[in-house]
Amino acid sequence: DWLLGERLGARSRRTFYEGIAAGYYLVADLPRGGYARVLELNRRFEDLDVGFVDASVVTLAETLGLSRIATTDRRHFQPMAAALSLQLLP
Repeated sequence: DWLLGERLGARSRRTFYEGIAAGYYLVADLPRGGYARVLELNRRFEDLDVGFVDASVVTLAETLGLSRIATTDRRHFQPMAAALSLQLLP
């Protein structure tokens, strides 16, 4: 939501929150074993200094059976995407 607010302003961020509250977007939690996968990704891509959020996004994509991730963070996600057969958008 930071990027949304930074690029489009607080009103757009609130509209996004309203969409979440209305059920327009899926908000997913890490599964029980998800934290272990986050740690595994952090170790595997240690040279990239992959943070908790980035590793969590990949873990959630895997858990939900998704192969496409929308991100502007190519530095962290491009190497992970190549190794894990993920597609980055846009």
